[in-house]
Amino acid sequence: MKEEFPVIQIEDIAFGGKGVGRLAGKVVFVPFTAPGDTIAVELVRQKKSFAEGRMRKLLVPSQHRAEPPEGPVLSVDVTRWSGWSAR
Repeated sequence: MKEEFPVIQIEDIAFGGKGVGRLAGKVVFVPFTAPGDTIAVELVRQKKSFAEGRMRKLLVPSQHRAEPPEGPVLSVDVTRWSGWSAR
């Protein structure tokens, strides 16, 4: 049997970068989303006044989304430049 997930629209971004949507009047925080996204969400944690969710499917992408640049992915060792030691 296919599991059904509620559909919400992401309205804003919260401190820390999680998308903010609403479901039945309750605020739902969902990482890796952008304002304007319409998503199917799985609720993974519920509190009295808010919930945390996981995006199960991106139904309608936001106009604010961008494709990642093509080419090799570069890594930078910032510890070498900052004078900070990982020891």
